[in-house]
Amino acid sequence: MIEKINEAQKPHEKSTFVAFEPISATIMAELSKRKDFKNKQNLLQEVIRDERYKLHEFGDHTESKTYIFPGSKLTSNRARTLEIAKDLNKRNISVHFLPESDILKSADAIVGYKGKLIIADLKYSNTLKTGTLKGDLIDGFEKSQMVVLKLRHADTGIFSKTIDELARKRKITGDLMLINRLGKEKVLKKDRLIDGKYVNDVRGFL
Repeated sequence: MIEKINEAQKPHEKSTFVAFEPISATIMAELSKRKDFKNKQNLLQEVIRDERYKLHEFGDHTESKTYIFPGSKLTSNRARTLEIAKDLNKRNISVHFLPESDILKSADAIVGYKGKLIIADLKYSNTLKTGTLKGDLIDGFEKSQMVVLKLRHADTGIFSKTIDELARKRKITGDLMLINRLGKEKVLKKDRLIDGKYVNDVRGFL
């Protein structure tokens, strides 16, 4: 694993604000070296200021925008992933899609939420099966600080059953931003997901 990270951290031949290719695994490794919140946020600010980012136009006049980096992870389910980004922009949440790695698991983006930059993995779910939803969430938690989950069909019962099983198996390692059918968001903190207090947060939301 260390060898893979070292390989991915080799500087890009183009000019950039940081001395490594900004895939999520290398960013997370760099963040682990910085102890205080301000320095961690400064690094993420440097990443999103990279001149190679290109604005993605949705045609909506929103204050927050979506930007795409060359090599961003949009090859599969592109339309659905961009739908999540559009929902977030409408809720005043910026999205900077990160490049994808061929050798390391990669989170989708850096999102700006309430003045804080967060490495997030975006998940669009049509499933009614707890097993499928559980797999999506485990994958997202493994490679990001927060999972952004848009649920199209699952109700509170399916969602709660999934979260409770993940909590029992100690698979919840970050926060979860939940997006409902109306495109509204709600952030569920890690501790509330684990101790079951999130149930009050999602009542009437899904």
